[in-house]
Amino acid sequence: WGGAGGRVSGAWPADCVESDLFDQFGAEMLRVIPEGEAALLLTYGDEVLNSLRYPHRVLRQRPNLRILDLNYAQYTWFVRRAAAPASGLGGVVFPGQAYGSSPGSFVMAQLLGANDGRFSIFVAGGMHPQDGSWQRDYRLWPWGAISRVLRRDAPFSPRQWARTSAALLPRLAFPSAPPLGSWAQVVLTNHYLPAYALRPYALLRHAYDALDADERRDGFRLAAGLYLETDRMQPLNGSEALPDNFYRNMAVAFSQLSRYAAW
Repeated sequence: WGGAGGRVSGAWPADCVESDLFDQFGAEMLRVIPEGEAALLLTYGDEVLNSLRYPHRVLRQRPNLRILDLNYAQYTWFVRRAAAPASGLGGVVFPGQAYGSSPGSFVMAQLLGANDGRFSIFVAGGMHPQDGSWQRDYRLWPWGAISRVLRRDAPFSPRQWARTSAALLPRLAFPSAPPLGSWAQVVLTNHYLPAYALRPYALLRHAYDALDADERRDGFRLAAGLYLETDRMQPLNGSEALPDNFYRNMAVAFSQLSRYAAW
């Protein structure tokens, strides 16, 4: 791989042979899936899918869960196999021959509409960046290292979500900053730190969307408090600091709050 000769220890940043980070990562994604209820997890990204496969398939963690990878779902051969009873995706409805924009295919809004009454739906790794069809009727709320799909017209309590989501934050061990270019760095920057940073941002965004002035004020107060709570969690098990945009959004939350009431 990448050249002739034997492997030199430590010379390849992607070498994970001595790390259990991906065991932790897969287990943390599965931990937040509710037990006992039918659930569908949409995955996007190799580090996500490969981290989930072992604990889900071999260790049988969260056997109530169906995992559908959005990259594989773009192939008609995969959707044909996935629709078979023994595929491990039993009950999932595919409203077309493949995921995509070509004739006969389906987009995310159609997939969610066909399944949101059958399963609690979650997303790991985010939605496909070229498909925004779902955004009119659905929204993503941070749910630990993954996100939960909720209909925009569904009843929702921001305060209850804030309490629930605190226990769902991922617990990964980063004794030191991962090497540049390593898979550990991908998990840190794309999944672990965003799980913390996006939690108060979700409340900030929800406050902006509120139509009622009192609801907006309460939303900005809740977001500002969550930003303070998250900031006090540093240094996040020894990992790198939260991104700069976390603090910019934190300032926005307090700035907006000052317009409605004194903190």
